[in-house]
Amino acid sequence: MKCLYIYVVLALLIQFSLAKKSSKYCKINGATIKKSQYKECKKVSKKCAEAPNDDECVKLNALCKDVWGTSENPVTIPDVGKEIVNISANFTSTWASSQYSAKGNMPPVDLEGYSYRQIIRTSIAGKELRFHFSNLLGESELELVSVHVAKSASQGSGEIISETDTEITFNGGESSVKIPAYKEIVSDVIAFDAPPLSELAITIFYGKVPETVTSHVNSRTNTFIEAGNVVSKKQFSKDITILHWYTISAVDVVSSGKEVACVCLGDSITDGRGVIFDANNRWTDIFAEKLQKYPETQHVGVLNHGIGATEVIGAEFDPMIPSAESRFEKDVIEQVNAKYLIIFYGVNDVLFSGRTTEELIAAYRKLIERAHKTGITVYGATILPFHLNSNYTEEKEKVRAELNEWILNTPASEGGFDGGIDFSKAVEDPSDPIALNREWNYEDDGLHPNHIGYAAIGNAVDVSLFTKTSEYLYDKAIKA
Repeated sequence: MKCLYIYVVLALLIQFSLAKKSSKYCKINGATIKKSQYKECKKVSKKCAEAPNDDECVKLNALCKDVWGTSENPVTIPDVGKEIVNISANFTSTWASSQYSAKGNMPPVDLEGYSYRQIIRTSIAGKELRFHFSNLLGESELELVSVHVAKSASQGSGEIISETDTEITFNGGESSVKIPAYKEIVSDVIAFDAPPLSELAITIFYGKVPETVTSHVNSRTNTFIEAGNVVSKKQFSKDITILHWYTISAVDVVSSGKEVACVCLGDSITDGRGVIFDANNRWTDIFAEKLQKYPETQHVGVLNHGIGATEVIGAEFDPMIPSAESRFEKDVIEQVNAKYLIIFYGVNDVLFSGRTTEELIAAYRKLIERAHKTGITVYGATILPFHLNSNYTEEKEKVRAELNEWILNTPASEGGFDGGIDFSKAVEDPSDPIALNREWNYEDDGLHPNHIGYAAIGNAVDVSLFTKTSEYLYDKAIKA
């Protein structure tokens, strides 16, 4: 009997050991990921016990239970890989930009056969990084022959610190990659020490390129271009430059579990019209710097998803530019580990398209609801004064005032934001509060601040907002 007992114990130990070795894996965009890394998966049964048919629970259960294979034979899931990445706490974006068509904004030379050195600045720190590349709008395959990352030697120089030059690989160590039409990919995770607020130079040598190149049109930093595969060259010439980002759409850090991201969704004021080029002085840059000053918020990444000429509701001001509504899924919900959102939007709807207070409040409510459904805390920012703009009317000012009142004072329990940030107050003229401060008025358009005004906006954000989550979401979870 004693021998039988020992045998059973040994058998159980062996079974447990084998079970540990047979951990579940999946392959996401070429990267093999272990299931146990996904803390969210561990919470599924508890979170969804009372509401198994909830849309979010159905998705989580499917992702966490049905798509995993073994380390030798991981399940490849190219179509839903992006969703799985997004529910993981193992990655957090440290930089991102909104992608749209570069038609009419192409560089002075072809991409094919050229190396493009693009400069971005991170927000939160990471010692392991991965990179997102987009061919989302390309009608044909996009070939990246070689891609490197290095620390930038100085702002606006095109020079790298050579000892930091590191190859970005794909699909488990390959130097080149072909991105199918209308798709995006994520690189392998690479070792690269990037402290917070690091300027990185990402250099791409392009092969075949589709007619429509996916890009972010207004980078506010120079991209440097040279012929041939010179991705490791220390100094790029300034003979050919352009203020665009091409193909690169996001950078993630491998996180400790504490890191989160805040999406800043807006128009040209978020995109940075009026800043000094190559200086990283958008309001979102100032906000990121402010977060890094306090230990309690150093884990919060800032993702600038501003696009010039965009509106909340439609595209009447510029039919070629996506609205907040149309890009919300891509630029907010799908952002890696986004837990906060600042919506700084509406001036184009009011000033150029004549939207009413009721129309915009209804649109805000829909965006707030969509964010809340995915567990994102949402803050609203007031619309800046525009008395000095040539399109100003008293009726439009009335709409702006009503919207700002709603943004600041309507609680989330009544369909409002989780909190309001008064950017309007930060930049108003002391002698004319419905006008932009005349000393900060970029090109006298009465709408866009200059770099000093952007600093005032960035510093107006109360960083303590990012040490807590939505009381509305908390109350809803407790009641559930």
